[in-house]
Amino acid sequence: MKRFLIIAVVAAVFLAGAAGAAYEYAGKWGSYGTGNGQFDLPYGVAVASNGNVYVADRLNHRIQYFTSTGGFLGKWGSQGSGNGQFKRPYVVAIASSGNVYVDE
Repeated sequence: MKRFLIIAVVAAVFLAGAAGAAYEYAGKWGSYGTGNGQFDLPYGVAVASNGNVYVADRLNHRIQYFTSTGGFLGKWGSQGSGNGQFKRPYVVAIASSGNVYVDE
């Protein structure tokens, strides 16, 4: 069975006077694979204060990051247990300092 994966970016829009939040579809990018901007089980997503989007690409054992409109900026990581290596990362978070934290 062929798997197709697409990252969807959703922007929250709070309506004036509304008790809850409404959501607006903002765009999508990515496909299944191992190349730049491709994913194999994307899992955790975090947005930095500058708008860059970080994605834990679980089965490719890496983190990829993009502009807010989906432009590929870079990636790091490989499978393993050493520094800069991951075994199926699933959570990514960005601190106010700009440091990126990953859990696997």
